Amino acid sequence: MKRTYSNVMITVATILFTIILYSLLLSTLAHGQQQQDLFPFSYPTITITSSTKNQTSSSNNIHDELTSHHSFSDYSRKAENSNANVNDNYNADANDNGDDNATGVNDNDNVVDANNPSSGSSSSNNNTPKAVILNFYDNDIGQFTNAKPILDKFGFKGTFFIVCSWASSDNPDRMTWNEITQLYREGHHIESHSTSHKVLSKLSAIDLNYQVGQSKKCIHEHLGVEPTVFSPPHNRGWNNATAIRSIAKYYDLSIGGFVTDLMFLHCYGWKHDQQHSTIQTDCRTYSNDGTLNYANRYAMKEVSHNGLDTRYSHDDAQIFQKFVQLINNQANFNKDGNINAIPIIGYHNIEDDKAITSTDVNLFYKEMKYLHDNGIKVLTMADLGYDEGSNHLYVKNGNR
Repeated sequence: MKRTYSNVMITVATILFTIILYSLLLSTLAHGQQQQDLFPFSYPTITITSSTKNQTSSSNNIHDELTSHHSFSDYSRKAENSNANVNDNYNADANDNGDDNATGVNDNDNVVDANNPSSGSSSSNNNTPKAVILNFYDNDIGQFTNAKPILDKFGFKGTFFIVCSWASSDNPDRMTWNEITQLYREGHHIESHSTSHKVLSKLSAIDLNYQVGQSKKCIHEHLGVEPTVFSPPHNRGWNNATAIRSIAKYYDLSIGGFVTDLMFLHCYGWKHDQQHSTIQTDCRTYSNDGTLNYANRYAMKEVSHNGLDTRYSHDDAQIFQKFVQLINNQANFNKDGNINAIPIIGYHNIEDDKAITSTDVNLFYKEMKYLHDNGIKVLTMADLGYDEGSNHLYVKNGNR
């Protein structure tokens, strides 16, 4: 009888142990699934290409800017960025950005003393206008705490591309609607960077429409203004016809594709995709054969400042040289008072943390001082228009 009782107790204990173990296993699996839902993307990888290995190459193209020998051991972005929200520049795959080879900024152009930002070429010739557009992405708080006071000092306005859902979060590293509203009321332009920062080319039709269209509605509900310019998260989707059709339903213009040089307002002037090069003469969205044009009103080319920050390992002197060369390169194209080409420069955080998504505060100050001291006109994306007759982009209230 005692032996039977012992056997029963052992059986009951085994069953209880199995139930507890199974419950713990289910909890672990559920937590793993929750983490996957929160952070659906893997860490970005940086591919070393032959153009990166060949240090003697004279071509200074965008693939060089976005490929690097640096590891992510110093990756210090906020936990929110651990996958889906990482810097846009480093989530672009070869299909999206591999063809963005610009004419480039030559290493031997306009050597400038970083300690004297006013040195170098100036814009004293009124018949050769120079301008720049400053874009800011991802609601980083450093844009408000560090960049805004510098912009205010020099009287500049920026274009801030907002991720709507992040503005409603309690993440201290992101601007809230309070800061964004203040930016808007002080004359900065607020545009859309999607609803929750998803890769457009990976979405269903319903989700794509939500990311593109709902973000416009979201900004209107909070600010009372409808954004007219879009920029796809991670700079991906600009060469995807389905994504472009969705963007075109809601917006007049869109950023799309990184370059290392200027945005040509007639949408030609780059050296790109040499194997499949097409002669493009205007900014129509589609070419005659129905394919998307390399550059168009929904694929306006932008220079990634973080590409420079990372390529030159936050060496501010080298980066400042490239910045000045980029600004002054437009003198080769802007003649007789006409702005035909303009650098569009994209920033993320303005912070001294040496992260892949950050630009040093002092460097940003020197760049803005250079623009101010040399009479460079700082525009916003709202200053650009599209002429349906000529299919060219132009600067509003100025010469086309």
